[in-house]
Amino acid sequence: MSGDSIVSLKVNKEDIANSVHRNIPCVKCHSDVSTELKRPCETSGKVDCSNCHAETSNIYFASGHGKAYFRKDNNAPYCSDCMGHIL
Repeated sequence: MSGDSIVSLKVNKEDIANSVHRNIPCVKCHSDVSTELKRPCETSGKVDCSNCHAETSNIYFASGHGKAYFRKDNNAPYCSDCMGHIL
């Protein structure tokens, strides 16, 4: 994804209600939000899935995808590219 891409921050309540993450508060993963802003999620960056999914993250980081991510390759797929935002 290029630096000038527009990314929607809209989350459908139904998607969360039907996901495996339904009982996890947003700030558990999105800890970089700013409550001082009108739209607190504007400051939210990529989530570090390894906090809860260490084994899967280790596999990803050891793979070609992970190595491309560490090289800051703009085309490197990230966890949410394949797994979806909510699951």
